[in-house]
Amino acid sequence: MKYNDLDIKNWKELDINVDSLWIIGERDKSGKHANVYHGNFIPQIPNQLIRRYTKENEIVLDPFLGSGTTLFECEKLNRKFIGFDINAEIIEYVNSKMSLSNFNKFEIYESDVTNEKSFIPLMEKSIKNLKAKKVQFVIMHPPYMDIVKFTNKKEDLSQITNLSEFIKVFLKAVKNAITYLEKNRYFAIVIGDVYKNSEVIPLGFYVLDAIKRNFKTKLKGIIVKNIEGNRGNTMITIYESERLIKLIRDKNKRNVLNSIAYTFNEVTQQIETTQNTLQYNGRKETIKILPRLINKYCNGKQFETHLQAYIIQNLESLPFTNQPIEWIGNEVSCGVGMQRIDIMLSINSQNRKVIPIELKSVEAYPEIIIQLQRYIDWIEQYYLPNRPSDIEPMIISREITDKTTQSYQDLINGFNNFNAQNNILKLRYVEFSIDCTQNTIIFNEITY
Repeated sequence: MKYNDLDIKNWKELDINVDSLWIIGERDKSGKHANVYHGNFIPQIPNQLIRRYTKENEIVLDPFLGSGTTLFECEKLNRKFIGFDINAEIIEYVNSKMSLSNFNKFEIYESDVTNEKSFIPLMEKSIKNLKAKKVQFVIMHPPYMDIVKFTNKKEDLSQITNLSEFIKVFLKAVKNAITYLEKNRYFAIVIGDVYKNSEVIPLGFYVLDAIKRNFKTKLKGIIVKNIEGNRGNTMITIYESERLIKLIRDKNKRNVLNSIAYTFNEVTQQIETTQNTLQYNGRKETIKILPRLINKYCNGKQFETHLQAYIIQNLESLPFTNQPIEWIGNEVSCGVGMQRIDIMLSINSQNRKVIPIELKSVEAYPEIIIQLQRYIDWIEQYYLPNRPSDIEPMIISREITDKTTQSYQDLINGFNNFNAQNNILKLRYVEFSIDCTQNTIIFNEITY
């Protein structure tokens, strides 16, 4: 039986990825997709799976809805959708994203999908409303244990720190979901490994083994994905670099070396002076990012990567960062499985401060605060204990020309609430505008 609308005879001409390694250029940011929720997977994954394992108007079930990635792909591909999440706030967010859509073939609810009493009544209601008895595809993207805590609810999978307990509870969600899966149809689990107690825990393989042991299923494939379009990461923070320097000094018995050239002795495991030198004369040409940035913008192409590069290249001359910068972080990882802070600065002024910058090529929207709050929580938990600093968050986004709208007022109200809830310096809001005729970019800090 055929389970999709694809022309299998001409499969080589299709853009369906049949490899076991999916190399994806960069995250799809089109339509409703907004990278505002930690742990949301890239849209290309559900897009590929939905087209491969369903036909139009069939039903896709996502027990871990998150910020709605699968729903938005179902809307695009004309599939019916049922989704659940334990996080009431994210359900409200997804509903707001769908409020102006003409697509009405979906049901989403707040529910603990590991609990039959919570899940089954809502599932029965959903399939009845969609005039069906079963779903044709299930896709699950659960939390990676407690790497990112999505709620404070004790029933939340993201509150579980123990591997065995996580597997035990997650299997309840699997059981509840596949009970409603049509016979001989497919389900997919998207999950990553975690790093705990100085070792990698291959969570995906533990989950796979548990499902094979507890359910009558056949494994049809294991896919590894890699996103090539990720921008460069700053792998160590400033306090980690200071620790590294201290370790090197201690390893070298804190000997002071006076030389212009050094080498590492693999036998003694120490740094030594050397007479051999190699001269680096630097890059021959200067990279002019601004013309490329403006060209991308004016031709309607994605330009956020160029915008980020331009800001980093000109940090010391831009009006909103004219402070003594001691460290610049580009795409700073906020822990395993989490998103990255676009730009993070350490300012060594009279009172040291750290500036996490959230950069958007589009206009700022109220939900951007959700993402920024995650950054603040991470900095307070992991960064400040090692390097005490004030926190001064910043948003840089495209200019909102009409500031009389309710959406803009909601944005400003969100800023004010964010400031009131956090014991940090006031959130700074900077807008940029690009003039395609003058080939200029202007930054303007907004007072609110």
